[in-house]
Amino acid sequence: MRVMLVEPSKVSLKLMGRMIEDMGHSVCPFFDGQDALHHLHEDTNLDVVMTSFEVPSVSGIQLCWEARVIANKGRPIYVIAMSSSNDTTHLVEALDSGADDFIRKPPDKIELEARLRGAERMNQARRELVRWATHDALTSLLNRRAYFNLAEEMILGGGDLSLLLFDIDHFKSVNETYGHASGDLVLVAVSKVLWAHAGRAARVGVKEFAILLPGTPETAARDIAEALRREIQGMAVLLPSGERPSVTISIGVAEYLPREDVDDWMKRADDALNAAKDEGHNRVVMAAHLAA
Repeated sequence: MRVMLVEPSKVSLKLMGRMIEDMGHSVCPFFDGQDALHHLHEDTNLDVVMTSFEVPSVSGIQLCWEARVIANKGRPIYVIAMSSSNDTTHLVEALDSGADDFIRKPPDKIELEARLRGAERMNQARRELVRWATHDALTSLLNRRAYFNLAEEMILGGGDLSLLLFDIDHFKSVNETYGHASGDLVLVAVSKVLWAHAGRAARVGVKEFAILLPGTPETAARDIAEALRREIQGMAVLLPSGERPSVTISIGVAEYLPREDVDDWMKRADDALNAAKDEGHNRVVMAAHLAA
């Protein structure tokens, strides 16, 4: 694991850091709270924050709070507060401030190792919970809720941003002809093509998918959509029956407009998608052309 260790004593910082490294973990050492706080927000690979109460600039309690805020946003971080005091009010204050655990300084190596093993187990459980909450179980793509959250984040980030909204053509007939299990195979096959856009592709309906394209104006998004349409058109999905039904998609493309909310943006992409289906399926339609 990657452990951020915050301790005002440089001697203790070095000793504890070496102890943790001997356990097979990597250590990011800090003796100043402000520097640690900045690193906490910048280093997205941190697994554990171990912080003393007695830290200059920013208190250990504030670091506990900040780490908990980050963890609550879906980035699992296990927080261990430390103090050399035997006063139980420190323990209570740490746990009330968002710490997962508390250890007295100087820590015993065996005890510390056990607590870090517990941190590893807890982080793994949290990662699994986050995945279940944000990803579609069948396709492993983002689910609808996570897609909308990501879209809001990308809008706040500014810059060119486009959306591809697409639908598997005649999917109902696949289910009716071959069964729902075969329909699921088609959904999974299509989703595998989207894995090239990992982290930005979502299943937003039964047979409907979306891809967010940051840094991409509508004309470039259209080219990506055409390439995607051709790739899926050429795909062969082998069903348990031995048959290989043809699979095509219709795509609506919409570039984000300033001050537009996500629902309105999605509606424009959906209108373009419906136009693609009305024009005969297996094609790409740009929202800008509908408005022209």
